[in-house]
Amino acid sequence: MSWVISDEQIRKSYPPSNKKIVIDRLHGIPIEDPFRWLEDIESDPVITWIKAQNKLTEEVLNKFPEKKTIKNRLSQLQYRDEVLKVKESHSGLFYLKKLANKEQPVLYFRARDTDKERVLVDVNEIDPAGTTSLDYFFPSNEGKTLAYGLSEGGSEWAILHLMNVPSGDLLNEKIERAKWSSVRWTKDDSAFYYTRFPKPGNVPPGEEVFGSHVRLHKLGTDPNLDPVIFENPDNPQEYPFPVLSPDDSFMIVRAFRFIASDLYFIDLTTSPPKQVPIVTESQWLLTPFISQNYVYIYSNHKSPNFGLYRAEKENLQMTNWETILEPQTDILQDVQLVSDKIIALWLHDVKSKVTLHEPDGTFVVEISLPEAGSVDPMDMGGGFSGGVEYSDVFFNCMSFFQAPTTYQFNIPSGKLVEFFKMDLNLNQSKYETTEEWYQSQDGTRVHMFLIHPSQLALSGDNPALLYGYGGFNVSMTPFFSPNLIHWVERGGVVAVANIRGGGEHGDAWHKAGILYKKQNVFDDFIAAAEHLIQKKYCSPKTLAILGGSNGGLLVGAATIQRPDLFTAVYCAVPLLDMLRYHHFSIGKTWIPEYGDPEKLEDFKWLKAYSPYQNVEEDVSYPSVLFKTAINDSRVDPTHALKMTALMQNLPQTTNPILLLTESEAGHGTGKSVTKLIAEGTQMLSFFLWRIKDSEL
Repeated sequence: MSWVISDEQIRKSYPPSNKKIVIDRLHGIPIEDPFRWLEDIESDPVITWIKAQNKLTEEVLNKFPEKKTIKNRLSQLQYRDEVLKVKESHSGLFYLKKLANKEQPVLYFRARDTDKERVLVDVNEIDPAGTTSLDYFFPSNEGKTLAYGLSEGGSEWAILHLMNVPSGDLLNEKIERAKWSSVRWTKDDSAFYYTRFPKPGNVPPGEEVFGSHVRLHKLGTDPNLDPVIFENPDNPQEYPFPVLSPDDSFMIVRAFRFIASDLYFIDLTTSPPKQVPIVTESQWLLTPFISQNYVYIYSNHKSPNFGLYRAEKENLQMTNWETILEPQTDILQDVQLVSDKIIALWLHDVKSKVTLHEPDGTFVVEISLPEAGSVDPMDMGGGFSGGVEYSDVFFNCMSFFQAPTTYQFNIPSGKLVEFFKMDLNLNQSKYETTEEWYQSQDGTRVHMFLIHPSQLALSGDNPALLYGYGGFNVSMTPFFSPNLIHWVERGGVVAVANIRGGGEHGDAWHKAGILYKKQNVFDDFIAAAEHLIQKKYCSPKTLAILGGSNGGLLVGAATIQRPDLFTAVYCAVPLLDMLRYHHFSIGKTWIPEYGDPEKLEDFKWLKAYSPYQNVEEDVSYPSVLFKTAINDSRVDPTHALKMTALMQNLPQTTNPILLLTESEAGHGTGKSVTKLIAEGTQMLSFFLWRIKDSEL
């Protein structure tokens, strides 16, 4: 019995997707693209087609009878108080707080030795529609001036604003093209170094999304005249991140390119600043930190599990690096210099551990965390919020059923206190998190988290969600998700697979899932599904999969390779046409992870797994809901549009293929609470509809 409308009715309602075949010849091989016309997303035919697809999908999902119940519960879980980011200044704390009655987080300031907080930036007042987001904030050392970035519609193309903190007045200096900007204030607060992208028209069309560079802005001057301090025109796909010495005499620039980074020394005492390479054409991930006396480098150059090294600023070449924290079995995920100590974040059995060390690496103490889970360091860019001039460090701790709690650790006293906690009154005794290992196709053992009701019956008919990512060294440690919580509350199972391509077991685990080894990622995910079915957590009729971005590629490939394992697929902001991904947006920057289709060897493995090129007409695929956004500045919506059209035209696929394209959203960051609830409601309604409709 259908809970919505029949699959046949849905198929008959598909908006027409006429094939207009374009044939490319790559390395002498003809590659057909029947829906190239959908790449022109600003054309009237494509806009009309997108609107028709949205209308159909919304009509279908709106008829699901449990949608209102799902929305109400997700609203209870999403509208909550939570501290997201904390930054310290000499005058007090700046922190971003998500509020239960607000669509977007609010930035507060709290002076030292007081509990009284003051609103600095409330984008809900600026944009009641909730489509403007505060992307980053950087207070000056004394806390008298604040630099922060605002972007609209999920685009992430932030404009950097400046505020006089005591008065709350804005300075008449706005800096455009400050996407993902990394700001470093000078010691006297009169200026800051920052990153920005070139303006359209100053570079060839399409290149304005590359070429991020470091500039210096002096307060009270015209930002258009800001001098360039560092740029690398020979490799515009790198992202530079400046790190400033405490005395402003020099800077270390980390030029990041996803799987590796180079380091440059910038002497700021000369005019113009003198640039000296430290490590170039690197094969390693290198992150610098600067104390009063040393430069520390977090690196995997000696071990894929990472270590911490240091050198004097006069002797920064790698041959002079002294080992401070030896690589261990545990993965060293992050470090920060706080006060006169080093704080280190480790990954132990895919869960977080935090330790404190002397400047020479001598162990001081392990910080006792309240529960096994994940530590979010909370600083912009992922590091711990702390510095050599301060005595405190702030971080969030969370698990699958514990909302992020903010802790403050004081270095001199060794005390750990709750800075902010939100209790959602989740009855954790009704649920449990277990861990299992399973075997992938090549015999590799893979770890998996399972979240489910206590005393779960292994009957084979439990509704189950399998989630994974498998790329860019990202670790799937325990995280708090209202969508997944509600699924478990409804009696479902959630599985989070720690597949290759991630960083759960160090950089070797990451490197085992990139370039020509990318198929390992899909094999690990498919093996996870087989494990769940074999252990009778679920069956193919009750198993749904979800993934976004690189995870969208994951579930897209798994769907094409093993359609028999799943009943429903949620594929969000995905990469799917891997022979053309490098032509869109910032796709070129991912070549170190995926490979270059213009090279024959890379082309072979990309063509072998690229979902768009491997769809077969005589196969019946599970139902798929593709989700994308017009303003996605990372993964172009073209991928989801073309794949939807291709699969809707398959004669043997009777399961619905649906598409949702948001107009005032991007890759996912900065979404309002309303949008998050709507997205979760759509996804869970889609999954439950397909599972209930599968004739168990």
